[in-house]
Amino acid sequence: MIKDNSKTLKLIKDLRTKGKITDIRNIIQLLSETNDTEIIKAISDFLNDIKQKKVVPIFIEAIKEEKFKNILYYLVSACWQSGLNFSEHIEVFINVFIKEEYQTALEAYTVIEEIISENIISKEDKNKYIESINLMLNKFDNNKMVLANELIKGLSKNN
Repeated sequence: MIKDNSKTLKLIKDLRTKGKITDIRNIIQLLSETNDTEIIKAISDFLNDIKQKKVVPIFIEAIKEEKFKNILYYLVSACWQSGLNFSEHIEVFINVFIKEEYQTALEAYTVIEEIISENIISKEDKNKYIESINLMLNKFDNNKMVLANELIKGLSKNN
């Protein structure tokens, strides 16, 4: 890991114009290893701004990996902020919503709402997701309960 902030920040800036899709995994790794708020912000902004569809499986793989749990919030946030299509991976976001604390669940909720708006989820899948959320409702705090009820409403539309 690079110790000098200015070099790291320059590297991140350079990746915006000269980076390759294969660099994304290393940037995610760096994000998981740093505590520097300036670097975290720069990497988070970088990930949020990626518009290449090829990054979708990289994000999904990282979200699923336990070693990136400490940056899950940033990864899920980048998914909705990038504007990329994650509809094939709705189940990943349903699981994040169910398992994670409120802030990360809110980010997952935003991705799920975007997918719901595309109206491409089968009735069977909607019912499966509603059931999964309902099974965990009693484990959610009040804030997450409100989100869960909104999510259930969204999944119930056109059902």
